[in-house]
Parts: sequence; C-alpha cells; structure tokens
Amino acid sequence: SKPSSFKRGNVAASLAGGSARKRSSLARHSRKRGMAGPIALNFHKQPPEYPFKGVWFPVRIFLQQSDGEPKCGNDLQISLRLFYHETPKQLAPAGLLEIEGVANNLLSIRKDNGSCDATLRIAACSMEMENREFMLIAEAVDAEEVLGAKVVDGLSNAMKVMRHRLAIDEERLKWEETWYKDEGGRDKCIEIPVRLVDAEDQLVTHRKLRLKVTLLYESNLQVTDQTILKLFPAHGPALSHEGASTAELLVEDGVAVAR
Repeated sequence: SKPSSFKRGNVAASLAGGSARKRSSLARHSRKRGMAGPIALNFHKQPPEYPFKGVWFPVRIFLQQSDGEPKCGNDLQISLRLFYHETPKQLAPAGLLEIEGVANNLLSIRKDNGSCDATLRIAACSMEMENREFMLIAEAVDAEEVLGAKVVDGLSNAMKVMRHRLAIDEERLKWEETWYKDEGGRDKCIEIPVRLVDAEDQLVTHRKLRLKVTLLYESNLQVTDQTILKLFPAHGPALSHEGASTAELLVEDGVAVAR
C-alpha cells in the first residue's frame, strides 16, 4: 500500500473560500527596468485576511523611495479609506472604517522613519455587504506641494470580515501524518473535529450550518479531482446548535504531496 501524506492544512472545512492574493514590489520592478521609480505608500504590516467585525487590528504604512528605502524628513499626511476589493474600485459606505484616535481618517507619516502606525476596525461583516471583500487604500494628501512629486497610492490585501470562524478542536484531534489509503472503511476514516467560535474564541451555539470540505495539497493548492475525497455522510458534515461537528472522510487514491 502506498501511503498518502497529509498535513493538517491539507483538508479545509470552510464557510467561505478566500481569493487569490496578488502582490507587487515597486522597487524590484524599477530596478529591473533600470530607471528611477515613483515614491509610493506601501503596507508593511497588512491587515488580517479574515478580521472579525468590530475587532481592532494594527496596520503599518511606509512612505518608500524607488529603491525601497523609507523616505524620511517630510511632514506628509495620508488619507486611509475603506474600499470594496473590486475593479473598478468602489468606496465602502461611510462609517464602516474606524481608526482609533482619529476622527477624519487622516494620518501623519513620521518624519524620523517615514512610517505610520494605525489601529483599525470594520463595523460590518462581508455577509452584510453581499459577501464582498474589503481593502484599504492609503493616499497622500498634497504630495506635490510637500514632496514636489506625486505619490503612488498604497493598496492593502483583500479582507473578508467575519462574525465567526471555524477552528480545529485541538483537544479532540487525533492526527496521523501518514495515512494508508487501502485501510478503508468508515471505522478507519480520518476524523477532523471542528468548532464554530467568535472573536473571543468562545463556542457559537445558535447557528446551524452545513460545511464544505475541500482536499488540498501540502502547498495549499486545491486537488483537481475532488471525487477521491469521500465524506460520511455523503452530503458532508454539519454544525448543530451545539456549535461543533466532526468531519469524517476517506481519500480513495494516493495523493502526491506537492513540494
């Protein structure tokens, strides 16, 4: 029997999937072309991919020169606003973004290190907004007057704001790194206990939900042939009003671990 190796991240039980994230480096792009690039705002501490509704989280933004080094010594203000992660960009409703200690969404870049730290929270979850993702855009205010040059806006990664999240129940989990595909039968299945929790990691017991289980490679890429994943019962696990469930599954073929 050929063993199939799985790590705990290989099987994902989720209420909503994430989207592919694209990142770019202005400094690297400029060096490749052999020319000076623009001054830009850049998120060095990104917001979380799945923040909780109404829960504070930190971000850090730098004013960067084309070589990637911070641009210091300037009194520059930036505007930080919440948009939907869509093309074309659409501003999210006023009042959804709150910045701790700031009333007008205006922040200042520090002269000594070219950075700006802020603590934020979002007042609505994505489900309340047709399951749309959010993003932050940082824009320089009066950049040409202060710096004598335009500044490229800073764009954050996408965020899907949640009320609750699924978590693996570590106390009940019995995980084996190697599982033999030919040792089948429901009594030999892989069991993954999950819990629905809130921002305080407390069990949520008032929601009844059906869960989707997806088989992934170690690299987090989705396995193309999902038919090799067999669930018990066939329609998959569901969360009861107890707020917990156990995903029982078998994989009917050897799956090579992506390197």
